[in-house]
Amino acid sequence: MATSIASQLAAIRSIALVDSAPQKRPFTRPSILFDPKEAADIDIESIFNIAIQGLEVLISNDERFRNYKNDLFSHRSKEMDRELMGREQNDKLDVLINSYLKLLSGYFNLPSALKTLEYLIRRYKIHVHNYEDLILCALPYHDTHAFVRIVQILNIRNGTWGFLEGVKVSGAPPPRMVIVQQCIRDKGVLEVLCNYASPSKKSQPSKNVIGFCTAVFIEVLGTVVTVDDDIVKRILPFVSSGLQHGITGVSDHKASSLMIVSLLGSKAALAPKLLNKLINSVAEVAREEANELDLQWFRLSLIALINLVQSQNVGILPIKALEVLKELRDLPRVLLELSKEFNIEKFLVVLLDSLIDCSFKDEYCQQALLSLIEKVPINDSVHQVVTKILSNCVKLSQKVDDSTSLQSAGWAKKILIIVNTKYPSELRGAVHHFLQHNKAQSKKDDSLYKILCKMLDGNLDSSSDISESKLWFALYHPKADVRRTTLRDINSSGILKSEAFVSEGLIDIREAILRQLDDKDLTVVQAALNVDGLQNVLGFSKLLEALQNVLRRCVGKLLSGSADNVSVTGEVAITCLNKAISYFHDHSDYLKNIAAMIFPLLLVMPQTQGLNLKALVLVNKINWPAYQNIAVSSSDEATSIPGSLSSINLKVINSLAGNFMAHPEDNISWFVESCNDSELSKTLFFFVLFQSLLLIKTKGDDFSALFESVFPILKAEWESLVNAGDVLLDEFNSQVLDWDCSAFFDHLLYANLRSLNAKVMVCIFWRLIAPLMSADSSGNLLDDSKIKDLFVFFASSKFKHVFRKHLHFLAAHCSVSPARLLSKFFTDEGVPPAVQVESLQCYAFLCRMSQDRWQTELLVEFPSLLVPLAADNQSVRVASMNCTDELRALWRRIDCSGKINGNNATWFDFLGELLLLLDQQRTLILSDKKFLPSLFTSTLGSSCHNILVPQNMENRFDQPTKERIIEFILGSALEFSNYGKLMILSLLKGIGNAIMQPKVAPMLSHFMKQFYDERKSCRKFSNTEIRIMCLLLESCVMSSPSGGNDHQYRLLKALQLDGMTSDDPAYIEPCISVLNKLNSQFYTGLQNKVQEHLFRALVFLCRNANGDVQSATREALLRIDINFSTVAHILDLILASKCGIIRAANEKTKKRQKLTTDQEVEFLPDEIWRIDNPAYILSSLLDVLLLKKDITNRHFLLDPLFKLLSKVFSEEWVNGTLSLEEESSQTSSSPSETLNHIQQTLLIILEDIIVSLKSMAAEKKMTNEINIKLLIECGRTTNVLVTRNHIFSLLSAVIRVLPDRVYGHILDILPVIGQSAVTQIDSHSKHVFEDLISAIVPCWLSKTDDVEKLLKVFIDVFPEVVEHRRLSIVLYLLRTLGEGKSLASLLNLLFSSLVSRKATCFVNIETVDALAFFTKEWEYKLAVQICEQLTNPELLFKVESGEDTAVIQRALGEFMEHVVFLLHLVDARKKQLNFPVIMRKELKETMRAVVKNITMVVIPSVYFKGIIKLLHHSDKSVGKKALGLLCDAARNCEKVRLVLKDKKASRSRSSFPWLHMDESSQESLNEMCLEILRVLDDSSNTSLKVAAVSALEVLAERFPSNSSIFGVCLGSITRCISSDNMAVTSSCLRTSAALINVLGPKALAELPQIMDHVMKSSRIVLSNQDLKPKANDVLSASNEPHFISILITLEAVVDKLGGFLNPYLTNIMELLVLHPEYVSGVDAKVETRAHGLRKLLAEKIPVRLALPPLLKLYPAAIEAGDKSLTIVFDMLATFIGIMDRTSIVAFHGKIFDFCLVALDLRRQSPLSVQNVDLAEKGVLNAMLALTLKLTESMFKPLFVKSIEWAESVVDETASGGSMDRAISFYGMVNKLAENHRSLFVPYFKYLLGSCVHHLVDGEHFNVSSLRKKKKAKVLDDGDVKETDPPALPADNMNIPSVKEFDDLLVVCIGQMAVTAGSDLLWKPLNHEVLMQTRSEKMRTRILALRIVKYFVDNLKEEYLVLLAETIPFLGELLEDVELSVKSLAQEILREMESMSGESLQQYL
Repeated sequence: MATSIASQLAAIRSIALVDSAPQKRPFTRPSILFDPKEAADIDIESIFNIAIQGLEVLISNDERFRNYKNDLFSHRSKEMDRELMGREQNDKLDVLINSYLKLLSGYFNLPSALKTLEYLIRRYKIHVHNYEDLILCALPYHDTHAFVRIVQILNIRNGTWGFLEGVKVSGAPPPRMVIVQQCIRDKGVLEVLCNYASPSKKSQPSKNVIGFCTAVFIEVLGTVVTVDDDIVKRILPFVSSGLQHGITGVSDHKASSLMIVSLLGSKAALAPKLLNKLINSVAEVAREEANELDLQWFRLSLIALINLVQSQNVGILPIKALEVLKELRDLPRVLLELSKEFNIEKFLVVLLDSLIDCSFKDEYCQQALLSLIEKVPINDSVHQVVTKILSNCVKLSQKVDDSTSLQSAGWAKKILIIVNTKYPSELRGAVHHFLQHNKAQSKKDDSLYKILCKMLDGNLDSSSDISESKLWFALYHPKADVRRTTLRDINSSGILKSEAFVSEGLIDIREAILRQLDDKDLTVVQAALNVDGLQNVLGFSKLLEALQNVLRRCVGKLLSGSADNVSVTGEVAITCLNKAISYFHDHSDYLKNIAAMIFPLLLVMPQTQGLNLKALVLVNKINWPAYQNIAVSSSDEATSIPGSLSSINLKVINSLAGNFMAHPEDNISWFVESCNDSELSKTLFFFVLFQSLLLIKTKGDDFSALFESVFPILKAEWESLVNAGDVLLDEFNSQVLDWDCSAFFDHLLYANLRSLNAKVMVCIFWRLIAPLMSADSSGNLLDDSKIKDLFVFFASSKFKHVFRKHLHFLAAHCSVSPARLLSKFFTDEGVPPAVQVESLQCYAFLCRMSQDRWQTELLVEFPSLLVPLAADNQSVRVASMNCTDELRALWRRIDCSGKINGNNATWFDFLGELLLLLDQQRTLILSDKKFLPSLFTSTLGSSCHNILVPQNMENRFDQPTKERIIEFILGSALEFSNYGKLMILSLLKGIGNAIMQPKVAPMLSHFMKQFYDERKSCRKFSNTEIRIMCLLLESCVMSSPSGGNDHQYRLLKALQLDGMTSDDPAYIEPCISVLNKLNSQFYTGLQNKVQEHLFRALVFLCRNANGDVQSATREALLRIDINFSTVAHILDLILASKCGIIRAANEKTKKRQKLTTDQEVEFLPDEIWRIDNPAYILSSLLDVLLLKKDITNRHFLLDPLFKLLSKVFSEEWVNGTLSLEEESSQTSSSPSETLNHIQQTLLIILEDIIVSLKSMAAEKKMTNEINIKLLIECGRTTNVLVTRNHIFSLLSAVIRVLPDRVYGHILDILPVIGQSAVTQIDSHSKHVFEDLISAIVPCWLSKTDDVEKLLKVFIDVFPEVVEHRRLSIVLYLLRTLGEGKSLASLLNLLFSSLVSRKATCFVNIETVDALAFFTKEWEYKLAVQICEQLTNPELLFKVESGEDTAVIQRALGEFMEHVVFLLHLVDARKKQLNFPVIMRKELKETMRAVVKNITMVVIPSVYFKGIIKLLHHSDKSVGKKALGLLCDAARNCEKVRLVLKDKKASRSRSSFPWLHMDESSQESLNEMCLEILRVLDDSSNTSLKVAAVSALEVLAERFPSNSSIFGVCLGSITRCISSDNMAVTSSCLRTSAALINVLGPKALAELPQIMDHVMKSSRIVLSNQDLKPKANDVLSASNEPHFISILITLEAVVDKLGGFLNPYLTNIMELLVLHPEYVSGVDAKVETRAHGLRKLLAEKIPVRLALPPLLKLYPAAIEAGDKSLTIVFDMLATFIGIMDRTSIVAFHGKIFDFCLVALDLRRQSPLSVQNVDLAEKGVLNAMLALTLKLTESMFKPLFVKSIEWAESVVDETASGGSMDRAISFYGMVNKLAENHRSLFVPYFKYLLGSCVHHLVDGEHFNVSSLRKKKKAKVLDDGDVKETDPPALPADNMNIPSVKEFDDLLVVCIGQMAVTAGSDLLWKPLNHEVLMQTRSEKMRTRILALRIVKYFVDNLKEEYLVLLAETIPFLGELLEDVELSVKSLAQEILREMESMSGESLQQYL
């Protein structure tokens, strides 16, 4: 056996270098969880436990992991070694590992996965044997450090994965691009990934794997330039598996496949076969998703299909894909949605073409095609669809020439009807193109036309039949002759007249006729016009519209000269006119339209003169008012005379003008409507209008009315002409204005009508305004508004140069002042910049004219030019500056002439200088619009502060001149619009109060009256008015203090805002403007009374609802200086009032005093302060005081503020204010919030003032003003926490500034503080409280040392304080008072309070719950918390520093002795002490805790000495108590050691002294041990002895050492084992074990005595156990500890002294094997100990010593029962497992013989053995363990010997071997086959004959005969009795049934074939089995067939080599008479046919 695996061992040895030296621990181990060195120290058991934990987590995530719990992660796997396993076993293991890693790949990111991998690496070495599976498992997580750890333990240098070698070196996770590049370089990696991500029958790849592989594949395809066949072939399996039909649960794979298919289609040209396959697969996916109603997936699959088809050269879809798509009901809807998002035109074309090709024979394709055309837009594909349909119809007609072809083409007509409905124009174009295109291919195009008609309409017997299809094809035929002939046929048939031809199918006759009327060929149009009955088909409205279009088209052709046949065009036009008049001459409703239709033809043009003359003749047939009296000769001679056309036109225009002027208002609308038809109509209308202006009289109202009606029309038409952009009037000649109509007629031939119309309109405008504005007329017929409209129209026109003369004419001939008129355009708001520029240019034009009457007016209007000069628009400023230049030139001309009179001399002198100044600064003014205001500020102001303005500019004019200039400009500005005023004021606002001229003051008063006195009028003020108001008010504020008083009333008025005006910008913005300009200089210059009123106004505004007003007010307050007297006066008024506000005694009698400019201003106090809300003004005032901290002498406000404080906290004021607050609507907050705000703000102000006193020497009077009692009373009465906090803060400030004033009130303050501690628990309140305490305590301690009195105040209120708040209060108090002085007092007060409250409860305590009552009391809890928080720093420092260590340790030792003694007293005097039991127990626990704490800090030597002293105590109970505490301390030491073991960093620095045993401590330990031995020898007290022995045990376990003291102890303990007391004996046994473990071989001297005492003690206990009555086999509770003690002692002896136990082995084994107490398993603890001891014996005792005693126990074990037998062979198997090769060679024969003897138990059937199977199982396990150790040469003879044993004749009466032995033997064979597998195959030849023999004899075996019982006579006490002999095997319930035996036989022989693995072994075995099919016995034949079926099922294709010899036997069996045999044979034959792929019937 060893020879067969030698090669495998050699290979493994070469790989696993570690195994070459198994005795050496490796320095490192491969690991992914631990460091390699750390992993070497971790055993397999720990790794297994970690893996099991991880596996459980994985199972909770996926139940499939549970399948691996019993194989890969079973407990047996810990002992598996792959190097010792065969190839087949390793192959199966590889399959198992591969499936696990595939499953694990989906959960690799979990830490639990790495835990299981760690075990697989350690146990199965998957990093060596399965490294590729491991890489693939982790590769999707290549960007993690776990992947790097895995790669680093692999050897991949020369393999497929060698590219990852760099990861091992760098330790950095590789990016995915590295893998992608490797896939491109090495296609093998790509193939591996494809195979790994593809699903199989046994496993499905995880989502993570699919996602990763998909990303790699896509990046590979995207990276490579050309996708070659190699890449496609490798990726294709993955794609195909994802698109496989019927696979569920792989949506990720499906999505990946669809993505890759789309990318493949766009990157590579696929082969047609592959392309069709992919298209079919994607279509199948789409069908599956559609059937499952998953529209999202259906949509995705369609997108992939579309992308694939559009990216490849696909003409027609595959039939299979088309079959799928046509059945998809939702296909049209989804395609409609996709067409809106993507371009799917190409796919639609392919799909439609495919459906069309199949529609002639497939109805479903027809339906799908119709649905697609109806629902999906195919505008661009109609041409191809129609061409395809018609081509198929032609092809169909060529293939079949009968009625069948005509019927099958009906689908085409259906489709064309739908297409015609959806896309009529596209359909007509497609048909036209088709017929025209095929005309080029075939000369017989008419036959094609007829074929299509015949195919669509069926057989057409007569060519004269007019069918629907024929009409449709004919009317849209490309040849005009066909269309014209068809129209004639229609006319001759008369079908239109009868109205019988109604078509609802392919053609709409109305639409067709209309299309022919619009035909390109006019002959067709002529034929359509000649069709009779058009009015019946089209209707009058449609017909009229069509005729108008035809006429318009013909006229256009004639005018443009583009007509090919002028005569035909003219004839069509004339026909159209004739038809129109004939159809509509008697229809009055359409007469107006006919008249409009003829109107443009009345103007005779050279191109259309024939048509025009015909129209002039026909116009008389129309009874239309505008056409009356039009009579013109139409002879050719007349038209040939030169100038005759002009004369005809002039006559016509005169007639039309006359008719028009007869009723212009009625005719104008018709003329306008007529002009909409064509440009020629407009030309004629303009001529008529132009001629009408010449005919009308200029005087009177007629001309004005004409203007009113014509001007809007002309204006609109002009704007349309200009907006069109095709009119060029750049070279317009003003002479055109003098033309008449005749002059324009000469230009009709060559002129552009639109340009001609424009020129005519310019002349019309001139003819309109010239008469109306003529100076010779009696009066101007146009008012100012019309003139302004005309001016704006001309000025804003695009062609301004055309209207330049018009503009100048308007400006020069205006009846009003031209300067005043023009100034309106640039001083009014909203005028377009272009109009402003034109108006300024006209102004300059007037300045250049030499008319004296305008010169002065132009100069006077100079201020108006300043408005555009300051405009934002650059062109406007330039025009204005040019105007000033012209004005300056005019001024010079006037100045030179001296024509200025005295009235104007006041401004004339400085005007020239001012104009010169502007001209000098021209550049700066035009470049920066901000320069002009700066210039005026510097020039007209007092000083120049602008760096832009030249220096000394303020000296340009003297002061009087400045005043005159300002007066002149402002005086003129008052006449401007509000916009002009605003611009002027903005220019001059920099000059300050000078702007407030006497002329301006009334304007301000007017605005003030409108804004404030008439505010009830609800007038909406414009933004301009508001800005003017703001500028004027700002000027008032900017004035000097003396001047400021002149306007103070207006300013105060502007600062008054109420609820109605708080949101109105008309009041908000002026108020803010005043506030922004307020400054300290202005405020201090005011009178005190005015200052007071202004301050009051600001106070009001501070509480305004508008945020901007509030901000501006606060900024203004911060800028001005306020005196305390102003505030004090207001406070006095508030204090004097009843409710805290100012109210007048008789408001009704008060009258407002008017403000005059000559007398002193007086104000009524309540006029400004009248308000209904008392809290409003007070709250606002306090806000101001809080904001304004720089009030002069603010500290003088203390007295009024404290008075106010008293008032605002008074109940009367609070109630009164609350009632008024509820009625008021001033604020949105609640009344209580307002009051709280007042109180809190007042307290903050007082605190701020008092804190400021610290920096100044406070006067006594000032300190007396501080009312401490008031503050205390306020703190006591208020319930608002925030208010109380402010009071406390104020008190803290007072105490720190004036401590003497507060000391006398401290006792009054403390109760208030304590009361506040109950409710104020927030952090801010805590801070305020601590601040007050820190201020009060020093003040208190400075006067007295009575700390308890101070603390008592807080203790009294603590019951109501929140628990966590108490501690913080107390701690702060203690730290403030000093812990050393106050802690004791505090604890005394707390416990006094507790005892005084709960005195009776302490006496009546009876239960534990009652005892705990005081721990729940707040005093106790608080005391505990205080003690935990406060420590003695001095003591801690000494302990930590080591100072006075000896003294401290000695004191601790003495303290411990006292506590132990007290603990003893509590127990000893429990009857004397009148304590409740519960209290005594609690006291003891407390003392124990104290001792434990002392132990933690005391050194061991001091502790041991303390124990020695306690042991010397006269009262032995004290010693017993000390020993118990010693044991507890030692155990606690071990716990601390274990805790610190995990903390390596702190191990060496541990402060626990017991961990460092020095020499002094060791000496003390020895002394203590001797003292304990003395107590043990001298004491007669059993409990004391047990305590002493237990103490020694604990000391030996916790302080192991080689000290001789433990040897002394062992001798004493050994002598005590034989004690009569069982408790002492058990304790001594345990202690002996502990001492032996410590001493080791040093305990050998005591071994004989120990073993002697142990055995004796065991016998005594066992004998006592036998004497007691047994109950349910349960050990006695008193003996169980003794049994365990014996086992513990034996464990120690075997472990430490195993080599010296040979004399005692028999006794030990008898004890462990034969005695039921140790083998029965009744007591789990004893059984576990016994089992461990047996295993330890096998490990520690040599086999040569242990084996003989064990084998000798066999007879006794039989007598003891099956459990003892099982234990014997379990021990034997254990011994065999650890035997070395030498021992195996020496003992294997003896052991095998011994096992054979034991196997005969089934035959012997001893009465003591109840379960033979259990015993036999143990024997077989031992034999299996032995065979695993044997070589082939050792095993073979033994196996042969076993066969001989099984076949030997035992009973002479039997014909063969024993059946019992055969059962046992085959059980052994089964065991060997299961475990040795392929190694056992060679031995099957020894079993074959026996198996066949048993199979043959099985049929003869009579089960009933086995059930017969033989009688025997047995002698019993002299009597003969009949008894039954032992049961035969058939009577045993463990014997298998016939069915079970058959099943086992089939599996056994079948598995033999599977294991053999070679056809050399299969053929004889198969032949023997087939021969059994010819048996006469049906069971034998069935068994043989079942075995053959097993072969076929498991060998599969490999069985085909045996097919030839098997078929004849099957042929015989198919004719068997038994149906079951025949059926089984048929089933086998079908499976063989399935495997072979061919029918086997021919071979039968």
